[in-house]
Amino acid sequence: MIRLECPNCKKYSYSVSVEDFRLCPYCSTFFSGKYGAEKRNEVRILNESPLVLNYHDRNLDASTVDFSRNGIGIKIPGEENLPVGEIINLNIQHSLAKAQVKWIVNKTDPSVTIAGFKIIKGRLSLLRF
Repeated sequence: MIRLECPNCKKYSYSVSVEDFRLCPYCSTFFSGKYGAEKRNEVRILNESPLVLNYHDRNLDASTVDFSRNGIGIKIPGEENLPVGEIINLNIQHSLAKAQVKWIVNKTDPSVTIAGFKIIKGRLSLLRF
């Protein structure tokens, strides 16, 4: 068991995973020990599927990390500098959408870029609600 501090009320609770999102038993904030408070305010579904990002006339091979009705987490091999607020075209499973970069993290070992996007136009076939 791992002791986690709620990002809202700062009280401790316990979980078997730092990555899983859960409700704080004291204030009902939905959070993860690794990712902090849930910012999408909707259920995320873990799913790894290949996709292509079209960024400045370059096609970047990537994969999904998770998705929800209005957002998607994406992992890109290597280090990419995607400005927060930038609008990018996504192509996944033969469907297209425009998405806005909401956050980005570059990791070094191995070199990978993790980014969160908000879907602003279109719908991805992966997102079946």
